[in-house]
Amino acid sequence: AFIVLMAGTGIPGDSLLSLQQELIAKAYGMSDADYQKIKPFNKGMLDIVKHSTNAGQLKSALSDYVHAQVSKNPSFLQGMSEQDYVQSLSNRLAGQWMPYFLNYDPAIALQQVHCPVLAINGSKDVQVPATSNLDAIKVALAKGGNHHVTIHEFPNMNHMFQECTTGSPAEYATIDQTIAPVVLNEIASWITTQTK
Repeated sequence: AFIVLMAGTGIPGDSLLSLQQELIAKAYGMSDADYQKIKPFNKGMLDIVKHSTNAGQLKSALSDYVHAQVSKNPSFLQGMSEQDYVQSLSNRLAGQWMPYFLNYDPAIALQQVHCPVLAINGSKDVQVPATSNLDAIKVALAKGGNHHVTIHEFPNMNHMFQECTTGSPAEYATIDQTIAPVVLNEIASWITTQTK
């Protein structure tokens, strides 16, 4: 048995989503100064979702939070009405998956893995940032006693393992390559070694 983690997560969901929000915003051209203005707003929303108990409670809490924040900074609405903005957030954030994801810590599961692991990522991945996640995967596996681990960060590749310029999700569809051949070769070579 073996595992190949392709852009797998190593850090807790709430940390990952916060990092994703920042990197994606900047990949779409937002300045660091502008991002710093919305960062506390985003953190507040994620905290509400992380601690919500049901969709109704979440929608009510988001509505109260957005109303309080928008009164201080109307630009958060991004041209939408407050009601439409709350509805949009509720549609994206309500449900069972998002609170689960925000509370999920992959290190707990990784510490229980004892078979060989290949963990790979692209250096320009803005959805699962390579360095923080690969480092966390390595630490968690080692903490569980697994030292049969190969970590590889592919330079200039995005979340889809495409050779890219920016790593932005908007760039994915503009790249003809489905997955870089060097990635497929690395995976095939590693699997061959494991199955000898």
